[in-house]
Amino acid sequence: MARWPLARRLLGFASLPFAGAIAPVVLLPLVSRASGPGGWAGIATAQAVGTLAATIIMFGWSVSGQSEVALAPTERDAAAVYRRSLRSRLLLAAVVVPTGALAFLVGSGSYGVVNSLMYVASAVTGLSFGWYCVGRARPGWVAAYEVLPKVLAMVVAAVVLLVTGLVWVYPAALLAATVGGALLFQRRCVPAQDGSRWDLGTAWRDSTSRWRAGALSIAGGIYASAPLPLAAVLASVDEVATLASGDKLYRYGLFGVIGLANGLQAWVLSGEGARRTARRQSSAVSAHAVLGGVGLAFLVLVGERASAIIFGQSVAAGTAVVVACGVAYAAVSMSTPLVRNTLIPGGRPGVVLATTTVTGVLGVGVMWTLGLHLGAAGIAWGFAASEVLNLALLASAVLVIGRRQRARATRGAGQR
Repeated sequence: MARWPLARRLLGFASLPFAGAIAPVVLLPLVSRASGPGGWAGIATAQAVGTLAATIIMFGWSVSGQSEVALAPTERDAAAVYRRSLRSRLLLAAVVVPTGALAFLVGSGSYGVVNSLMYVASAVTGLSFGWYCVGRARPGWVAAYEVLPKVLAMVVAAVVLLVTGLVWVYPAALLAATVGGALLFQRRCVPAQDGSRWDLGTAWRDSTSRWRAGALSIAGGIYASAPLPLAAVLASVDEVATLASGDKLYRYGLFGVIGLANGLQAWVLSGEGARRTARRQSSAVSAHAVLGGVGLAFLVLVGERASAIIFGQSVAAGTAVVVACGVAYAAVSMSTPLVRNTLIPGGRPGVVLATTTVTGVLGVGVMWTLGLHLGAAGIAWGFAASEVLNLALLASAVLVIGRRQRARATRGAGQR
């Protein structure tokens, strides 16, 4: 596999998520205005729960599978990893997708069909192949089979929505783009089947063998997806709608964090020697800190106005919500390289799992408590507090582990 220069890698993996996000951003103003506060709140909540379902379906393959694919000596070996992941994920999807779809269909009243479709469209992103493309340094695959289908689907959906006012075409188009792109990718980019079985027993073993990575992803996904479902329980429909608008701005900003992390991870880990790797990690942390600061400044200064322009004044996020989202964004941006470049590659997934679990439990509790007293704004600030706590715990763990490693190295040098 050819080595990509850092600038080219960053251009590919940092720009493509933005390209994939452009079409939904353009269409969401139509969706929010056509559906009204009640419909917008329901769609956003279904999407948040569907995102958690996608995390369950992915079950950590985007964390552990990416490094396996990157280290695979041949395309056929890498494809074998992908096929194992697909077996595991299809098994989970067979349970998670219909269960949630039925729940939204029955429990959402007049919005049942739209919310159910939105849930399914979000949940099936757990079958995404993006992590495989990152591991193989193939951003072109992401462009051809993920970004392009999504853009085309959103163009068609926008025309239909403008003409008919039917909101369900938005999640239906997303679903078609996701499934269609995945099928084309499987057909054209994954080498032929090597004879390995696709029975339920094999799929179950593929899932349970990486329970730690799966538990880590799910633990993080629970509290990351919690704000809108909690708001649906604790706050009014109008408050949920405004929180949804702030949450959307925050989520789309995360494409930048993911893109930067994807572009820098292989560069950091390919450093020869501990000293060079440490220097590169320091640069990566600095880059993520700058990105987090830019995101925070944007949301604080123009977030409220931006949400009004994009989603409509009736569902615009308030000042308290956008500032909280900015704080959360900065914390997530800075914590990402600590996990992806230090703790996971350093064989410390247990530390990340413990930190994420503690943060998740405390975070949901804080969101619930503040939500009871302050409504949607309290939930947003509870979420921000949980992300800041997560950053503090991860940074402390990295510092402690680094100090211990240096102490062992010093003792080893002294014994020589």
